[in-house]
Amino acid sequence: MFTIAALLATVTGAPAFAGSFDVFTDFEFTDTDGFFELGTSPNSVQFIDGEAKTIGAPLLYTSGLNAWMVDMGMTGEIIFETPAASVDLWYRDQSTFTTSVLTFYDTDDNILIQFNGSVATFQNIVVSGMGPISRITLENDGMFGYAVIDDFGFTAIPAPGALGLLGIGAIAAGRRRRA
Repeated sequence: MFTIAALLATVTGAPAFAGSFDVFTDFEFTDTDGFFELGTSPNSVQFIDGEAKTIGAPLLYTSGLNAWMVDMGMTGEIIFETPAASVDLWYRDQSTFTTSVLTFYDTDDNILIQFNGSVATFQNIVVSGMGPISRITLENDGMFGYAVIDDFGFTAIPAPGALGLLGIGAIAAGRRRRA
């Protein structure tokens, strides 16, 4: 079962921005090596077999001039060091000849949810409340053009010890108030 937030929402408004994410990027850098990592351990994320770049087509960016792009015939992968509790990103296809699928996987490598790309507009994809997200694939089986992700953010599942420390802190604060 998933929450309303896990449903696809096609939005043409302003992109989400960092603030409530453990890691956020608008890809405003160039990395065409096919691999880069963002964030710090344990809340880091790897982008594999895609490129952070610009190709000078304004419709391919929700903010700035760069995005993460997966070329035709390729499958890009996003791997979380600590599974994500929620992911927020913007997704589209470059052309009508681009055919892409965005797939979210849990920690047992089961498919949680899939989305098909759209050339009409960016889709704001928010996946939350479906369980831990260990990785995302962006498969581009098209004959021409890029599958594109921009303005990507995620929130990691808190470590069990962190939740325990929060509970202990709350108990201690409650005891101080009573004293």
